[in-house]
Amino acid sequence: MRQNLWQAMVLGMTLAMLPVLPTPSRAEKSQIYHYIDEHGVMCFTNLASPGAAPLASRRASAFKETGANRYQEAIEMYGGQYGVDAKLIAAIVRCESNFDPNAVSPKGAQGLMQLMPDTARQVKVDDPFDPLQNLDGGIRHFKSLLKTFGDTRLALAAYNAGEGAVRKHNGIPPFTETRNYVDTIMSIYNGQAKPAAVTAPSSHEGVHVFVNKDGTRVFTNLPRQYQTDSRWRRLDAR
Repeated sequence: MRQNLWQAMVLGMTLAMLPVLPTPSRAEKSQIYHYIDEHGVMCFTNLASPGAAPLASRRASAFKETGANRYQEAIEMYGGQYGVDAKLIAAIVRCESNFDPNAVSPKGAQGLMQLMPDTARQVKVDDPFDPLQNLDGGIRHFKSLLKTFGDTRLALAAYNAGEGAVRKHNGIPPFTETRNYVDTIMSIYNGQAKPAAVTAPSSHEGVHVFVNKDGTRVFTNLPRQYQTDSRWRRLDAR
């Protein structure tokens, strides 16, 4: 009896010495933050920390999320600033992301102009999912490729396959993806593309779930790019 009483007293004192942690408010519990780590990986957390911005902030922009031309004003602004034809920029964005600022490719390219993490760092884009930052950095990157190669088709090929591939093959690389990419953008730019080739996915497609060998899961309403990549396996659709 005394031993049980002593144990109860010790337990009570131990609990009393535990620090009282503040209970997060309902707003703090529901807030999700995002940041890019040192490896260029986009991370999500419910803990506010230096460098982490609320997830909602990347969706809050100067654009109204309605209409196919919601980014046209920004495209024209940056196109004029960097000396790149706005019509060509729009064709690149349409082919890259179909104007989805949250698009992520299986290879990790992000945002409207599908910037790879290394490229985003080179052009000093902190948040590739912010439409203005992505357009600014993507257009500057494409402008540098135009200066390097002095030809629109070669610059497009370099944007898709990399500068090294264009130099190695002394022209557009013999990659089916790259050749189709260049032809598609030039067709859109020249007004020759069929509407079906650039139509945004309909809302009834829903969310598709894909998983790779590492167990990484991707949720997307743009399944086509994952369906054609052997590294990803479809789990279900909702």
